[in-house]
Amino acid sequence: MVDTNKPKDISEQPEVAKADPVLSVEESPVSPMQTSSTNTDKPPRKKREPMPPLKILSSTSTDPKPTPNIDEIDIEGNFMFGKSQYAKVSYEDLEQLDVIGQGQFATVYKMRSISTGHIIAIKKMQLSVDHPHQTTSSALEDAKVLRQTQSCPYIINFYGTFLHEGQIYLGEELMDSSLDKVLKVVYTNKETFSEGALKKIAFSVISALDFLLKINYMHRDIKPSNILINTKGEIKLCDMGIAGYLVENHANTKVGTTAYLAPERIISTGQYTYVSDLWAFGVTMYELATGVQPYMKRDKMSIFEIIIAITKSPPPNPPSDRSPEFGEVVKSCLSLDCDSRPSYEALLKHPFLCDALTDPFDMGAWFSGMKM
Repeated sequence: MVDTNKPKDISEQPEVAKADPVLSVEESPVSPMQTSSTNTDKPPRKKREPMPPLKILSSTSTDPKPTPNIDEIDIEGNFMFGKSQYAKVSYEDLEQLDVIGQGQFATVYKMRSISTGHIIAIKKMQLSVDHPHQTTSSALEDAKVLRQTQSCPYIINFYGTFLHEGQIYLGEELMDSSLDKVLKVVYTNKETFSEGALKKIAFSVISALDFLLKINYMHRDIKPSNILINTKGEIKLCDMGIAGYLVENHANTKVGTTAYLAPERIISTGQYTYVSDLWAFGVTMYELATGVQPYMKRDKMSIFEIIIAITKSPPPNPPSDRSPEFGEVVKSCLSLDCDSRPSYEALLKHPFLCDALTDPFDMGAWFSGMKM
């Protein structure tokens, strides 16, 4: 979660073109048609037998993991800070310091635990009146995935969960900013992301995605606002609420942010694989390197226009003012043929990324020098 110095007014957010989320299959509106006949001479039409439900999974696969049940998640406020420090945290134990951000179903606060002194991010999931199950599922999925990623240094730490007055609260690591805000500052000041910064970011994101794949998950919403940074120079993924569990390396539902969706996720009504996250990663890296979202050339593009741009336009050419190695990574991730996109392991061995851990670029100093 991201820390800011003062509460953010939504009206003060950067004037960057924003992509509308794609409706998931479960929340798409359905309008049943009603027919009637006024001709009594005709015999009544024979009612057609209903079609059996479609099963998208392959015949050799097992069913995917069910939506997390609230009984599977510890919601008693048992927070774990680090490897051995445990504390009981409740709503009454928390002091609100700031409002970090607000979305359709969640508000994120900067809070201090009175009993432990820890400064953390608390995400309050506001249950939707229209889609209460969906909101609960997202919160529980976020908690469930983060519980399994605590050993990954490229995914935010998760501390615990509790309920208060029917709302779900998630305690997560507090970071200093997100890359969408950094992006705005960089290009407003007519600067660019250095090659070293791009390398550190790319390595961290691919390492996080590789970790998720090893536990059979894909993120499904890679974009600058879901990549966080702190003054230590750490880059971490957040927002696992729509992470998809992979059955035989496939996921099914259409969720994510439109401008970062891979073509196969838009066109196909069936399965897609983890390489769809690679497309979103490629779009994100292109955006960081150029300051331009390749599929949102102007403000207020409709979802339909964005979809046409993604599915009908050739992928953007890598920026010419960047290294050939960076260009190779972006180009390979933005291949229209999803089967030709590289694996995470191959990318981590690529010349652009293989020396990321020893690269002398100081990400922390670079970020700390910004006027956010």
